[in-house]
Amino acid sequence: MRCNKNVHPLFGIACFLLLPFFCSARVDSLLLLLGTNLTVATKNYQPLWLTANRYHSISDQKTDLSTFVSISNQYNFRLKNLSPEDSVTQINQRKLYLQYGVALVYNNHFKNAFFQEYLIKTGQGKILIKAGRFKEIPGEIDKDISSGSLGISGNALPIPKIAVSTDGYINFPGTNGLLQFNAQLGHGWFGNERYTKKSWLHEKLLYIRLGKKKLRLFAGIQHYVEWAGSRDGTAYNHSWKDFLNVFLGKELKEAEPSQTAGLLPNRAGDQRAVIELGGTFLTHQNTFHFYHQTPLENAQGAGLLNNRLLGFSITAVNTKTIFKKILFEYINTNQTNDNYPALYRQSFYNNGVYKTGWEYHNKIVGTPLFINRIKAQHYFTDVLPFNWDAASNTIPGSGNIYINNIVGGHAGLLMGSKNFSTKSLLSYTRNYSKTSKVYKQLYTIQEVKYTIGKTGFTTVACIAADFGELSDNTGLLFGFEWRLPYKK
Repeated sequence: MRCNKNVHPLFGIACFLLLPFFCSARVDSLLLLLGTNLTVATKNYQPLWLTANRYHSISDQKTDLSTFVSISNQYNFRLKNLSPEDSVTQINQRKLYLQYGVALVYNNHFKNAFFQEYLIKTGQGKILIKAGRFKEIPGEIDKDISSGSLGISGNALPIPKIAVSTDGYINFPGTNGLLQFNAQLGHGWFGNERYTKKSWLHEKLLYIRLGKKKLRLFAGIQHYVEWAGSRDGTAYNHSWKDFLNVFLGKELKEAEPSQTAGLLPNRAGDQRAVIELGGTFLTHQNTFHFYHQTPLENAQGAGLLNNRLLGFSITAVNTKTIFKKILFEYINTNQTNDNYPALYRQSFYNNGVYKTGWEYHNKIVGTPLFINRIKAQHYFTDVLPFNWDAASNTIPGSGNIYINNIVGGHAGLLMGSKNFSTKSLLSYTRNYSKTSKVYKQLYTIQEVKYTIGKTGFTTVACIAADFGELSDNTGLLFGFEWRLPYKK
């Protein structure tokens, strides 16, 4: 990621603007986090799980020091005309608050400085409006030890956006909580560090959940589109009519700049979606959670049921137990749609016109088990990253995500006590290359965290190792963070 020379004044301006809110807010809502992580590896790059799913905070090089600082707060507006008879639910429904914060990261030997987050969020009851760059993993996939969602996984730097959403699930009227829904509609900006400059992100999701006691079943869809933008002086369509085509995923009967010639009918922009099904079963001892994601590219793939991410986790209800959570996942994206013309077959996260694909600042937005050209250059001597500012005819379409057909399994384990915790991840994949050769690979990591008393200081140590036909690499991470105020 390129160094932003304006980070220092921007950070100062942001802190200055937020200072009145910090000064007037309650002390127990203010959170300050400082920390640093030292990483070293045996190769000139890091093992997968030392950099993946960390929102771009750890650079992918042999040695580095990644330092971060974040400040966040929440201002709660006073409620008027409160009655002693008002229930907690009624008060929460009327509660109006403003949440805000910034997070700054330095890495690449302090040459790169960037905002990992800058967030303003306001909400009342169960309705939220949020703007900025913020960490978010939509859907029902496990947020702690999953390999990563096929939609947005937390692997890349968050894409700046503004969104309106529900705060989790809310009840359908008249169902007494038996039927609930969770929804979000957002608009984002991809910026210039890609093939199509200043393109936009359209996103929406809708989940329906049935049940409110022991068994809860859910079904949902996530929809993402890169659209508009410009290339070589040609602006892609970005009118309100085009937005409606993007929103509906409508087939277009006439050619436009953002379509591939000769492959009509097509859809506006670079469209992808994830259909997710699953459920949760609650007992006195454990919470059982399962989910099934099916990826789609430009409305292809809905019938290819072998393309899936299937996950199952068990989480202990008792917070005092040592074993916190165990998870297993199976992923298969190797089922192809052979009935389409060769140039039109789905290639997950790739696109022939929006050639960067489902990537942001050199990191895959979805599952990090896929391999883009930035990562593939370490594994293959004949692969180099694209220069997005080069001549258009020198950059082929649908080629940036180099390996996106994989079959494999993933396991995760969380353990811990009051001041001590561990996280273990193990992933095995069979990677099908463009030349039809299959590469077997194993990715592992063991993380240990220890919080020193009630000081707010936490130390972390990780050892990660990759073994297989793509790479043999070992890496270490040592770091600490200080949290104020300390809360356990």
